[in-house]
Amino acid sequence: MKTAQIQPRPSYWYIDEAKNTTRMFSDCYKFNQDISCWDLSQIAYKKDMFYQCFSMQKENLPKGIVTLDKE
Repeated sequence: MKTAQIQPRPSYWYIDEAKNTTRMFSDCYKFNQDISCWDLSQIAYKKDMFYQCFSMQKENLPKGIVTLDKE
C-alpha cells in the first residue's frame, strides 16, 4: 500500500473533485484533523456527513488555508 501523500492545494475544497474518492477523503481528514467538525468514527463510511463537513469547510475557510506544509 502506498502512503497517501498530502498535496496542499486549493482544490482540496472542491467537492466535485473529491466525489467518491477515498484517498481524497483520507487525505482531507488527516490534513484537517485539528478542525472540530472532523470525527473519523462518526463520518467513516457516511458520505453524506463527509460532504456536509467538506462543504462546511469550503464555506468557512479561505482557499489559501491549504498551505500547512511548513512545520
